[in-house]
Amino acid sequence: MAIIALACGLAGLSSRADGQVSEADRQFWSFQRLDAVTAPAVRDKSWCQTLIDDFILAKIEQPGLKPAPAAARRTLIRRVTLDLWGLPPTPQQIDSFVHDDSHNAWEKVIDRLLASPHYGERWARHWLDVVRFAESYGFEHDLDNDHAYHYRDFVIRALNDDMPFDQFVRWQLAGDELAPEQPLARMATAFLAIGVRNADIAKVRVEQERYDELDDIASTIGTSMLGLSIGCAMPSPRGCLAGARGAEQSTELLTKSVSRPLRTESASTTYTPRSCTRSGLTTSC
Repeated sequence: MAIIALACGLAGLSSRADGQVSEADRQFWSFQRLDAVTAPAVRDKSWCQTLIDDFILAKIEQPGLKPAPAAARRTLIRRVTLDLWGLPPTPQQIDSFVHDDSHNAWEKVIDRLLASPHYGERWARHWLDVVRFAESYGFEHDLDNDHAYHYRDFVIRALNDDMPFDQFVRWQLAGDELAPEQPLARMATAFLAIGVRNADIAKVRVEQERYDELDDIASTIGTSMLGLSIGCAMPSPRGCLAGARGAEQSTELLTKSVSRPLRTESASTTYTPRSCTRSGLTTSC
């Protein structure tokens, strides 16, 4: 489905009436493969600690500027803790870092922050915003979506387990088909059911509302996973977006409550969580 939507995005770049994708269209910057690049030359090479620093410093030096002085340790730990957790460090955490004379003091702080469940809880919010997550269905009645939290818990767990991004995307689109024995994969497919849904539908509008839901799914796939705004192409009854909508039409929302802990240790799955998975991150599904 993602490939279909990508092709639609390419077609949208063409100005010709036939909608054919030209070679010039294919050169659009966001459709290019990621290639290895050479770090730019910089004057103050000693300032750079990683390859990324070379690119940052090159832009700083371009207009004749210099980097700001190194921040104090108290400032550093406050910045990184707020970034990764959304919370300030405790006084004890600050003192521990300030008085840590080991060569890898900074690395230990980063590892501790990334190993905490708070990391996923903080950064899941960004993805949940992109995919228009809410715990209600919108419209004037705005009824509660009682099971939406399963998807939220999946995103948090995926980040804390360092799930590969390709797996993260695939499971949201078809986790119940790709890993039917994995509760986490089934939770991921709630991506297809967390959009708006009108609870007050006249009988003559049932089919229209269903297609509106399908359009919303396709549009969200485009903006969240492909970086393409494809919603404006939905009214067309022909072409690849109609095919994408047809693929989604086979998706049916079923609500079933089964109380059991979330498990990811199944030998049949290709997903292996990292070793620092916290046992406290459990849910029912």
